[in-house]
Amino acid sequence: MIDHNIGEKQKEVEKWDRIDDTFGLEDNEIIKRNRCSAELLRYANWKENLMFQKAKVKWLLEGDVNSGYFHGWVNK
Repeated sequence: MIDHNIGEKQKEVEKWDRIDDTFGLEDNEIIKRNRCSAELLRYANWKENLMFQKAKVKWLLEGDVNSGYFHGWVNK
């Protein structure tokens, strides 16, 4: 869902950029473009946080390549 929202907002920002390059943007259009850009950034931050949380959970559940070695020494 987040990836879909990011893709949609990227398309919308690109659309506003093309309009700006061709015709220029009026004040209300600049506001719309800035809102789209802010939403895109918010979705990107959500995705980054979600990926970070998933990585932490995976590490807590599975450990890493050193976990077995470490526990082998500790449990001697």
